[in-house]
Amino acid sequence: MKELRPAVFDVPDVMIYFGEVFEHLSKPAIEHERFEISDQTWLIKSEEYCGARLLVKKGQNITIEHTDDLNQDRLALVLLGMAFTAIHFQLGRLPLHGNTLMGKAGAIMLVGDSGAGKSTLSLALTRKGYKLVSDDLSIVDTLGEYDEKFRVFSGCTRLKLWEETCIHYDINMSELNLIDSNRKKFGLELESEELLFSYKLNRIYVLTKSHCTSISFRHITTTAEKLSIFGNLLSKISVSDAQSVWPNVFSNLASVLTRTPVVLVERPISSWSVPKLIEKICNIETC
Repeated sequence: MKELRPAVFDVPDVMIYFGEVFEHLSKPAIEHERFEISDQTWLIKSEEYCGARLLVKKGQNITIEHTDDLNQDRLALVLLGMAFTAIHFQLGRLPLHGNTLMGKAGAIMLVGDSGAGKSTLSLALTRKGYKLVSDDLSIVDTLGEYDEKFRVFSGCTRLKLWEETCIHYDINMSELNLIDSNRKKFGLELESEELLFSYKLNRIYVLTKSHCTSISFRHITTTAEKLSIFGNLLSKISVSDAQSVWPNVFSNLASVLTRTPVVLVERPISSWSVPKLIEKICNIETC
């Protein structure tokens, strides 16, 4: 797990074991092709993807049962993604499908569906002086009491880049780890030694692609519209499914969105619009 920083405490927060994992939960509240969930138990069925089945319990333990066809790189992605998402849900935190970066004016989060441009924009922002706080999975602490802003925990600082992004930015792919051969995504490790434990969240950008002809930025002002936009932007699970297991998820999300400015970013599907997007974001953040 080279993506994770060394622990600073003697007692680990999460223990990972190799052992037997049953094929199904007895009475799951949510049953999906890739996972089953009850209150404090999350079964991850990733045999076809990485050759392993995982059981996450009570925000503390992960048990892995694997076959002879185990793919360790893909297993690491499952652990960093769905398994850690389960851990944070079980601990009462809010996992969002997004990247968090720290700039001079504070922390921003880029959220959106896969392919919306989160990692490409994150790379471009790091070249403008921003520091990557967390890639793909951004954990908002909804348990702490803060005067104005919620905080985002620092996490994995390895960007998952598409092949076209590497080519555009002249990144030597032979020096990167191929983390998803099917979709040709590469892992770019970024420095993380200076990261703090958490950062105050200043603003959230929701990235979308459409058949529009030009880039648009729209500040969302009502909590109702923010919630409708975030219906599928929790990590690995919909808001409605999450709420059926953890009733406080919806109220936590509503609280975060009420107190955090949200900007909807729409961009054309067909054109390379990263420079204009970065220019606009940097202008907003320095105002």
